[in-house]
Amino acid sequence: MARIRLMTSIKAVLRILKSVGTLILLIPDMHKIASSHVNENISNFIEGRKKRFDKFSLLGHPESHYLNIMWHQGGEHNNLFDYRLLKCICEESGFINLSEITKKYLTATFPEILSRHDSEHAVVIQALKSMQMQISV
Repeated sequence: MARIRLMTSIKAVLRILKSVGTLILLIPDMHKIASSHVNENISNFIEGRKKRFDKFSLLGHPESHYLNIMWHQGGEHNNLFDYRLLKCICEESGFINLSEITKKYLTATFPEILSRHDSEHAVVIQALKSMQMQISV
């Protein structure tokens, strides 16, 4: 269900994007989050969260509860994605040249995008509008 909603949204972005346009997605990375839990190093995520939100607390819960916070984020997240899943959805929606980019590249190329200081758990995807789509639209 969430995959279909995301694909519908991505197709809408493709439709309204300028003819020479770039889509940037910055989202929590399911792979990074799950790997940190398996490798028992989720504390770096928690410390990063505390830097961004000084009042953040696990309220006495064990560190593993952070996974629930990331997965649900107060109802904002219906699903988590990783690069491979986003690439598949974006390509099925008509985008081309998908690549994972670094936050450093993102802020250097698009200085108007403010840093969220969440590199420890985020993935940044860049996708271009297809030349064929540009001509046929």
